[in-house]
Amino acid sequence: MSAVDETLSLPPAPAALPHVGFPLLATVAPLVAAGVIWMITGSAFALIFAVLSPIIPVASMFDSKRSGRNRHRAETASRAAAVALLRTVIAERQSRRRDEA
Repeated sequence: MSAVDETLSLPPAPAALPHVGFPLLATVAPLVAAGVIWMITGSAFALIFAVLSPIIPVASMFDSKRSGRNRHRAETASRAAAVALLRTVIAERQSRRRDEA
């Protein structure tokens, strides 16, 4: 099979961005644990942890969204480069066929 007869195919489209849900369990579990520790020890430091505990899950949710957008952007750029290469190959094949005719 010559290079002219090889089948060409488009690169796959980038995957859709996955839905990132709110990490409810990761938010509630430290709150409950801090509340239990406060009831056992009576320490106000446990209440500080209870106040700060939602920060990590919320930050994790935003980080997941950001990394998903970056991955999607990279996949889109990679596909655009592959489509550009495919267009070049098609143009070369058309040129060769015109020259042969």
